[in-house]
Amino acid sequence: MGVHKLLGPLRPLVTPVVDAASRRRLARCVNVADLRIAAEKRMHRMCFGYLDSGADDEATLRRSKDAFLERELHYRVLAGTRPETLSASATLMGSDLALPLLRAPCAAGNRMFHAEGEVAAAAVARERGASTASRRSRPGHGHRQGAGPGASAVGVGKPFLYGLGAGGKAGVDKCFDVLDAELRTCMGLLGVRTVAELREHGGDLVRRRHPSFRDAQGARYAPGGLC
Repeated sequence: MGVHKLLGPLRPLVTPVVDAASRRRLARCVNVADLRIAAEKRMHRMCFGYLDSGADDEATLRRSKDAFLERELHYRVLAGTRPETLSASATLMGSDLALPLLRAPCAAGNRMFHAEGEVAAAAVARERGASTASRRSRPGHGHRQGAGPGASAVGVGKPFLYGLGAGGKAGVDKCFDVLDAELRTCMGLLGVRTVAELREHGGDLVRRRHPSFRDAQGARYAPGGLC
């Protein structure tokens, strides 16, 4: 603690230099996968491993990912949607949300991933019109599929923590940008203008994919095949 107090006055000068590489990586991120890579490059190996892994043999993590990958988006082209006609706002329990996203708690204290911790994540959620929740969620494109089958909002956990680990408050804000862009792109391709329309037509637009023999090719989880 004595060293931190001694070096504290130098932080405004040192931090921009130390974080320069992280900021450049963050600027190049276009999806959650990019944020994950940026977080891995910046974070301590132990902390990133904790964030990126699942419990025990990770069976639940694998099944969760596979469950979302089984869902396909069926586009409705030439539906007349344009960027300026799309609204991603939603209402949840009487609260208006700019995006149908909840910042779900995930893993341990956020300061393990960045010194700005929960304060940064909460600040961005407040600024972006999001909320907090008590459920974990699938990282990546799950927010697009989750709203389709009728959910009012989707809890997002690890993607925001990847953003936090990649660049603190700026990284969380970048994650919101990524998820917002992905949601609006998919809404346009699905031919819906509002989250309410997405919920109404979700059963037709987001469907479970039929298994294919190709699913067993290039197994991801074990050298001997699918677990």
